[in-house]
Amino acid sequence: MSAGTTASAAEQACMGAGRERDLDVIGVVGSRSASDANGDASRDVMLRVRRNGAEIEVRCNYVSSTGLARIMLI
Repeated sequence: MSAGTTASAAEQACMGAGRERDLDVIGVVGSRSASDANGDASRDVMLRVRRNGAEIEVRCNYVSSTGLARIMLI
């Protein structure tokens, strides 16, 4: 899987995770390669969301091997 495909999958999964948390996801601010606590490849995606009338950025972590996207801070 290419880096572009991984980034796209991570962004899509993170936007979905944000919507599942009832966040109004405006879009992706950026993303970068990372690794989780076990050293497995992951990707941090910064999302811009609207919450309680304010726009904020939240971090989402996407683990490539599991396809799991988690919103890290709200």
